[in-house]
Amino acid sequence: MEGYLITRVNLDSFDVFNESNESVYQVDLVKNGWTCTCPHFTYRLSKTGGECKHIVGVRTCGAWNDQVKLYI
Repeated sequence: MEGYLITRVNLDSFDVFNESNESVYQVDLVKNGWTCTCPHFTYRLSKTGGECKHIVGVRTCGAWNDQVKLYI
């Protein structure tokens, strides 16, 4: 099970820290939907309208507060 620490940066932006590979991805709510800086979203899912696990995590975990830890 992977652990993620999701931190709210501002009203529409979140940092998602992946504990297993020590990467930080930025998830943003933009006018036409959500975006993520992870390679899976950037190179694949953005073209199909899909959502990566980082976007799903932010949307579903209650990260609307300041910080939350999520295990996927």
